[in-house]
Amino acid sequence: FSLPTTLSMNKPESLATLAASVGAPSYVRHPRLLGWVREIAALTTPERIVRSAAHRMGFRFRLHVAGLPGRPDLVFPSKHKVIFVHGCFWHRHTCKRGTLPASNIEFWREKLERNKRRDREVVKALTRAGWEVMVVWECETRNAEKLTRRLGVFLSDAVEP
Repeated sequence: FSLPTTLSMNKPESLATLAASVGAPSYVRHPRLLGWVREIAALTTPERIVRSAAHRMGFRFRLHVAGLPGRPDLVFPSKHKVIFVHGCFWHRHTCKRGTLPASNIEFWREKLERNKRRDREVVKALTRAGWEVMVVWECETRNAEKLTRRLGVFLSDAVEP
């Protein structure tokens, strides 16, 4: 199975065409449903926790702004700040969840190192453009009090010394 090269995965009608080409039922091919499914797939539990905490603290934000490098998970335009919520495995955090799988080690090492390299490039690009960047790791979302404190410090209007 290979994807048709003429499809743009960002357009619902293209996704509907793709769904039809692989024999998906008609209710799965509906463009509105496909957009909803894509939105749900982008909302991970750690991201939901961070969004909820920021919202409870009274901060308002935009999600996945396409015009910014790396499409940050949360964007605070008025503060010129962005937050990325990284999965420990996929972005190679130093915690126990960031370890390599035991099989196919070379494949995973290359893939995950590319992710880390891309993350560094995105942070540099955003910083050069005048944005402040915060990365929240999946493992950090387990302690709500600590996460809330960290978000408050990052999102406060106080100028760091």
